Amino acid sequence: NMGGATSRFSETAWDQVDGGVRDASETLDGNAPTEAHTILTLKRPILVNQRLFQVLDDCDQVVYQSTPVEGTTKDFDLSLGQDKKKLFRIHATDASHSKWMIFSYGKPAFDEQVADHTLAASNNAEAGELNDGDALYRVARVDIAYDKHAGHVQKYVPGMDDNRGVLEPLEGDDLEPKYLLKVEEIKSHTAQYQSYVPSATPSPNLDAVVHPPLVGFWVWEHSPNRHQIKMHLARHTDMALHCLLAIITNQVYVENQTKTEE
Repeated sequence: NMGGATSRFSETAWDQVDGGVRDASETLDGNAPTEAHTILTLKRPILVNQRLFQVLDDCDQVVYQSTPVEGTTKDFDLSLGQDKKKLFRIHATDASHSKWMIFSYGKPAFDEQVADHTLAASNNAEAGELNDGDALYRVARVDIAYDKHAGHVQKYVPGMDDNRGVLEPLEGDDLEPKYLLKVEEIKSHTAQYQSYVPSATPSPNLDAVVHPPLVGFWVWEHSPNRHQIKMHLARHTDMALHCLLAIITNQVYVENQTKTEE
């Protein structure tokens, strides 16, 4: 599996890049964005479990943790590290695992947003023990490209047709999607990914001419007794969103490796 992009890690001025997320009102979980170049470690305590991670800051404090949703093969929850309060439910919506919905537990993403009852109503294994009180609100969606080597993130915003939220379009052009972030798998023998904020105008595609600066980069570090992801984030970047991206892309990567070996 050698598809993917060129690494932009070494050409990135990590102390200077600005991810553009101004304050807590612009992050998925309502926590402040990073204040400076930040390094996180996503540790996987159980080797075979691709959905169980502890996210540690540089002081070894657990900031977030992810747990698999029982009865599903891909879905997981992201919780706060300290009090284990559930923040997000991540749901792989299709068999090809190309679309991943990010739902917020009990916290609307915008005024007068109506909860999405799809998971609860399905009343099947996929609901994975949703409690009656667990209202889920659409926050964002991660789409993985057909070739599985890239992806993008869109936010849900108020929509005329659906009070649960619609994917955000570009200002002035309802037919063009507005991407919060783009993600690229790096061409490498180890799993590596980078993220960037795409330029505001999709055409002409300036990003193809000059690659926008990275705001995130993560790489697997494997040794006999250590399996973890090391993640770099620029200042003013959404930490929770990047943790979700790392766990989603890891599952896509592992699935790809399995298919390649078959």
